[in-house]
Amino acid sequence: MKLNDLKLNDEKTIKCLKASDDIKRRLMDIGFTKGVKVKPVIIKKNIRAYMIKNTVISVRCVDTLDIEVEV
Repeated sequence: MKLNDLKLNDEKTIKCLKASDDIKRRLMDIGFTKGVKVKPVIIKKNIRAYMIKNTVISVRCVDTLDIEVEV
């Protein structure tokens, strides 16, 4: 399941990142790492915000296609 498939407030654990190296590094730097729980708190057309480690992080929808979460 991809991160962008999650519904509002549906908490899941990150399984892996399959992005290119530059995007992967950026996502990891802001907290999107394997084993971390994420929860969508804002869902818009081109952007989403996630609660990660008690912090809200906004990410472009296109970048969430490369993040897999556990089912």
